[in-house]
Amino acid sequence: MTIELGLLALGGITLLAWVGLGIDGALGQRWVLFLRRCSAPAGEARARLPPLSVVFGARNEAEGVEPAVRSMLALDYPDFEVVAVNDRSDDATGDILARLAAADDRLRVVDVTELPSGWLGKNHALWTGAHAATGDLILFTDADVIFEPSVAARAVAAIVERDIDHVAGATDVTAHGFGLQLFIATFALFFNGYFRPWRAGDPRSDAYVGFGGFNLVRRTAYERAGTHAALAMDPLDDVNLGKALKKSGAHQVCAVPGPMARVEWYPTLTAAIRGLEKNTMAGVNWSFGLLFGGMAAQILFTAWPFLAILMLEGPARWLNVAVVIVVVTVHGAMLSETSLPTWLPLFLPIGVLLVAWTYMRAAALTYWRGGIEWRGTFYSLAELRRGELPPA
Repeated sequence: MTIELGLLALGGITLLAWVGLGIDGALGQRWVLFLRRCSAPAGEARARLPPLSVVFGARNEAEGVEPAVRSMLALDYPDFEVVAVNDRSDDATGDILARLAAADDRLRVVDVTELPSGWLGKNHALWTGAHAATGDLILFTDADVIFEPSVAARAVAAIVERDIDHVAGATDVTAHGFGLQLFIATFALFFNGYFRPWRAGDPRSDAYVGFGGFNLVRRTAYERAGTHAALAMDPLDDVNLGKALKKSGAHQVCAVPGPMARVEWYPTLTAAIRGLEKNTMAGVNWSFGLLFGGMAAQILFTAWPFLAILMLEGPARWLNVAVVIVVVTVHGAMLSETSLPTWLPLFLPIGVLLVAWTYMRAAALTYWRGGIEWRGTFYSLAELRRGELPPA
């Protein structure tokens, strides 16, 4: 096969792959719960909503925890509590939570002073919070997520009406600066392409979904899946909670809350790059081969078509023009329900290189250090590998 035919074949395969992803995503919208389109229950329907516990862990979250907790306490929901787990904080987090709890008895604070062996801090905090919670439903979230008052009632109403066990909502991300926005948008594209979260609601599919900012689950389903104890050493606890739930037979759906649940994932691009040190290798089951294979595929199928337009001629160039049009369209559609600009896909080659460099940096640091450091605690590779969740 000549180089020209090889480039044409690559362009054709790439085009088919992106068209397939776009079609799959469009068809999968029937299983996605768009919370802004769901009516907030009223009257007797609202009164019948089951008791809800909002649970989060906080370690040194003094900067953002108060506005987040205030938004949780402002939820328009008939019967709920907020369980905050102060996880060994050595800043003002504990004092802030104690002050808020003194003013509102719907907030309960559980203090963790020591991390037991065999646990990641966040996973243990969420397990502790779930154990202390009293609600029939548990909304696992993060200490910096800001909620719009009706979001919980909308999601729970859907659970009741459609007999759902798990609603995983992709919180909207507030990001400042072109570099950080492009990084997050590119990361989200790869996440969606790999996990296809819209398929989680398809009973015939093995796809699963979970998001740390909004994992709403029936207590019975959570316990049947093994709780966070089954994920004790898993850095991808949010995604793999969804995996465990799907494996246990739970009916789950991916939700899009839009701006009704939002978070500043990272304040800067540098913080985002450093933040992914803890879970990059976990996402590929600690395999260098899988990581580099995935990066190569991302570059070849996402960045190369943009460059090919400038470097190639004739049919190969026009084939890659078609690829770029489809890529930008598909990615732009994914971003349309977020606060990120829909023109960011035009700069995908830069975003792909940023993400690829982040992966390589994280892999190198993980193996150089022999593990990961997460919120002041070091976890060895041996510990982390023992905590892997079996394949779905």
